[in-house]
Amino acid sequence: MSEQQEKEIKKIVGFIGFFLVIILLMTNILLSKEFLASHSQIYPIVAASGAIFSSVLLAESLGITPAVFEMLLGFAVGLTGVRSSGPLEILGLMGSASVMFFAGLEMDLETLGKTFKRSLIMGLLSFIAPLVATTLILILMGYNFKVSLMIATGVSTTSVAVVYSIFRKMNVLKDKSGQSLLAATMVADILSIVTFSIIMMKVSYLLIVYVASIVIVPPALGRALKKMPKLAHEAEVKLIITILLIVILFSEVAGIHAVLYSFALGLAFSGMGSLRKEVLDKLEGIVFGFLAPMFFTSAGIVIAGARPTSYILITAILLGISYPAKVLASYIGLKAFCENIPKKLFRISNIFAARLTMSTIIAYAGLASGLLSPEVSGGIMLSAIIATLISGIVVNENVFAEEEL
Repeated sequence: MSEQQEKEIKKIVGFIGFFLVIILLMTNILLSKEFLASHSQIYPIVAASGAIFSSVLLAESLGITPAVFEMLLGFAVGLTGVRSSGPLEILGLMGSASVMFFAGLEMDLETLGKTFKRSLIMGLLSFIAPLVATTLILILMGYNFKVSLMIATGVSTTSVAVVYSIFRKMNVLKDKSGQSLLAATMVADILSIVTFSIIMMKVSYLLIVYVASIVIVPPALGRALKKMPKLAHEAEVKLIITILLIVILFSEVAGIHAVLYSFALGLAFSGMGSLRKEVLDKLEGIVFGFLAPMFFTSAGIVIAGARPTSYILITAILLGISYPAKVLASYIGLKAFCENIPKKLFRISNIFAARLTMSTIIAYAGLASGLLSPEVSGGIMLSAIIATLISGIVVNENVFAEEEL
């Protein structure tokens, strides 16, 4: 097939995707409030599924990771009046945890050991620079220190789930550059989790048990899975899903998001080679064919439910401060700690601006605790969507083509 034919096919695929989006949104608008209310548990999942399929077609047409369109179309679905439901939120939580599990599985520990110093420093720079800049500006605007720091944390994080999805589409996770950058984004994500946890910390014995179990349980499970008799592929897939569900439940009880624990599990299983390729292939189909898209789409639907017109100004302010600060700091880190400087280094630095998971968690927790207003919470979440969209467009599959970091 010639290059021209491929372009024509992509145009057709994109047109079909756009047409399906119009049908989906018009259907949501025309449905009566009574229908949506009486089917409030299942219809959001149906609408999210339609958004997911349309996202795949649009992403294939434009060469952008589907996660960006999944978030945007989820947001559009939410604007038409569809609201999130308990089942959809559970699927979204499972999606975020499973994506982080796969992110851990894809980590090459030997490569990480060789690149640990530069990944650590790049991650520190990309997190601290926007954190400090945003905190200072918000204090000058009249917010108190605790609230300013919480908001700044929400816009300074880097979502490993989103970055992993982008890297997976770009097929660079096996390269040294992809491993280093993914490790650096994980540093930024962990720093945001730690900072937010300190802000909201309520010391208890359960927190100590949770932290200790992250160190002990994943390696123990990895060794056990490696030594146990090999089961049928379907049985091992079910076992992994059950383990992830237990992790989600334990994290919910402890009041901590499950992404960190899930990543630790994946990292432990990867280091020990606990899972067979056939099992991983089946898990990958479930996670990236259904659960991960549900996570991104449900986040968009949730964000749209917070009266978008009320937080346009705060969104612009947060995006205007954090995005340039994060990209500039990431660029400095890349330039200082990468031996070979690619021509598209500044575009690659936009990777660190992709965020969603912790931004959404911080916005919700801040709103629930009364520390953040609905407008500020909505601003944090919408700025995360816009930042992720920009970074997804700027960082495409061609940025690594010329040179290796």
